[in-house]
This record gives sequence, structure tokens and C-alpha cells, in this order.
Amino acid sequence: MNVTLKNDETYAGVLKTETADQLVINSPQNGLVTIKKSDIQARAKSLSPMPEGMGQILSKRDLRNIVEYLSGLKGEGEAKK
Repeated sequence: MNVTLKNDETYAGVLKTETADQLVINSPQNGLVTIKKSDIQARAKSLSPMPEGMGQILSKRDLRNIVEYLSGLKGEGEAKK
């Protein structure tokens, strides 16, 4: 999901929860972000970076392993800076 706030800040991530007043997204850059709906200018669903159909091909364990591996790469890249 992509969210643009009225102050032109933008967030992209996975929608975790939504209530009548707010939503929480898990952003790779910012972690869990709670956003008041009254602050939202625009929101849209975004495409998944995972190739279509991979969720049906891979087991849950394989998907978990991929996420864990990719998360580790982010940490390695930050350590090299």
C-alpha cells in the first residue's frame, strides 16, 4: 500500500490493521507506522515485488526463509556504509 499524507510525506508498506480512525502499515524503511485517516491525502494498493503465483509454489517455510534472508541483506548493506 502507498499512502500520501496531506503534508506530502509518503509511506509504502504492508497494511497490518485498519480501524475507522487509523491504519497501521509495516514499512521496510520506517517499521510499523500508525497513520490517522484524517491526515491521508491519497492511498492506493501497490503491486507486490514477489512474482505472481509464488505464494502457491513455495511452502510457508520457504517464504519465511526468503523473507529472513532478504531482511539480513538489508542489515549487511547498512553495515557497509
